[in-house]
Amino acid sequence: SGSSSGSSSGSSSGSSSGGDGGTAPTCSSPATSIPSNEIPGYVTVVQTAAACSGTDISGYMTACENTGATNMTCSTWFTAAPAACKTCLNGATTNTGGLLTDYNMMSNLGGNGPGCIALVGGSGGVTCAQAYEPWIQCLAQSGCFTCADNATFQTCGGIIVGTGGACATQYSSFQSACATELADGGVANGGACSNDTQILSVICGNGSGDGG
Repeated sequence: SGSSSGSSSGSSSGSSSGGDGGTAPTCSSPATSIPSNEIPGYVTVVQTAAACSGTDISGYMTACENTGATNMTCSTWFTAAPAACKTCLNGATTNTGGLLTDYNMMSNLGGNGPGCIALVGGSGGVTCAQAYEPWIQCLAQSGCFTCADNATFQTCGGIIVGTGGACATQYSSFQSACATELADGGVANGGACSNDTQILSVICGNGSGDGG
């Protein structure tokens, strides 16, 4: 996405570990530092065409990410989903599929935006993905995903990307490496990887980014 806070596309339950040890970071008290081992880098995505139908993707979004989705509705969807679709979404190894997870595989971070950009953005897309993933992972550990609304999320994001902020380095690298992708009409801002429905379509669906 191209928001000022650089939010990862898709929802997240957020990780509770943070980087400060002991007390988990929160929206109002985000992490001041995050260990490097909690910020994994980009892993090459594996595209599996037609593993998920458009109905599968919309069903996942309803059960797992859209308003009203809960852990239970998501779990129920995954239990009933076609095996090939589940395999593509989860990836054969961590973060190689349609969905991203945090470093300890405890939180769903939504669609694999970096992977989508790498697939459709050419060599520049790969460069962007390599900077985008650490930013998402840092954001996931910061506490900002616990914010209840966009206004407080933006405030939290401003803290962690400000001078000396826990994710300032990752955010700066992301903004620089992904400038083309984030520009109006870019692949992540109006293009094929602009939201999770499109991302999942590119990686696990018909490959077009149209939700099918």
